Amino acid sequence: MRFAKDSLTLALASATFLICVAGTGCRKQAQSAAAVTPEAAPKVVETAFEGADAAVKAQAANAAEAARQQNPGALTELTEIMRRPDLTLEQRAALGRCLPSAIAAASAAARNGDKKAQDALQAYNAGK
Repeated sequence: MRFAKDSLTLALASATFLICVAGTGCRKQAQSAAAVTPEAAPKVVETAFEGADAAVKAQAANAAEAARQQNPGALTELTEIMRRPDLTLEQRAALGRCLPSAIAAASAAARNGDKKAQDALQAYNAGK
């Protein structure tokens, strides 16, 4: 009887531990996959491409600068980089996290009559 009680206690403790560990891991993953603010987007892009080759790094720097200025061209820059087949998973994830703020900036500019923003949104939507 005592053995069964100890086994049950051990099983419950193990299950609790696994739930806590799994919950922590899921929370961390959810946070790292969350969209970033327009202010944080340039740094996220720059950090993700620090170790990239010169051409990709330059393209990422252009996207980061456009995002920094909340230029609707950031949407075009980000989507062009995302088409590259040689990106790492981390680079793709970083671009994906920055995309919502670029879409928001382009949408706001398009509502204010910016033709380049309208074109960028149209190209983005066509490429989905």
